[in-house]
Amino acid sequence: ITIWEVFTRQIPYHELLADSTPQSVLSQIKTGTRPQISGKVPESVASLMHACWHSDPASRPSIRQAKNMLVSLLAEMKTAVVGQRDCQALSYENLLHQMLPPKVAQALSKGQKVKPETYDPVTIFFSDIVGYTDLSSSLPATKVMTMLDSLYTKLDILCRKNLLFKVETIGDAYMCVGGIPERRFDHTLRVAMFALGAIKCANETLVDEDNLELGYISIRVGFHSGPVVASVVGDLNPRYCLFGDT
Repeated sequence: ITIWEVFTRQIPYHELLADSTPQSVLSQIKTGTRPQISGKVPESVASLMHACWHSDPASRPSIRQAKNMLVSLLAEMKTAVVGQRDCQALSYENLLHQMLPPKVAQALSKGQKVKPETYDPVTIFFSDIVGYTDLSSSLPATKVMTMLDSLYTKLDILCRKNLLFKVETIGDAYMCVGGIPERRFDHTLRVAMFALGAIKCANETLVDEDNLELGYISIRVGFHSGPVVASVVGDLNPRYCLFGDT
């Protein structure tokens, strides 16, 4: 019963006491009535409770045995909680590394200011959707978002494949860069290959899956090489920004 109170934070038999006298509840206990165990209570703890209030006293664990079992169960639960926290921390770290270069993410995690860094040269890629203004005005917003999500998901996969860094998307504009954060001598070739693949991906993506008559997406692409300065600007919703005339 004590274990039940610890895990449920309630008074035993409170549901019976609400409608019955203590004497009536006692009579029900003598006939085998036990407190209801919430599904939130771990199964191993629930099993220990059932063992402790077995109808046959000889089948119940002793106080020492119950204590040892409970200590073991709590240790297992603590390990599980720590493991869950580690998984959550790892997921957060992975997400942060998808949004920012690893060394930038590490600096921000430590509360450090990210110093501007010059990259010379790099190659920046831009694209936009042909006729996007007309499409966005004629399609529901949800359809536009679905279209962009389908296209950008494909471009993201292509971006990783070519070891490029995705800078941002603004509306129908997709921007990525080669040579950042790892400096690569073949950054222009990688961006050129990405550009060809991006056109192909767009031409295979439907404008509206529910209206095939609208056809497939068509994009304009362009890229240019030159120097940039990269850093994180601001504290709220930090973004990795590029500055320069490239």
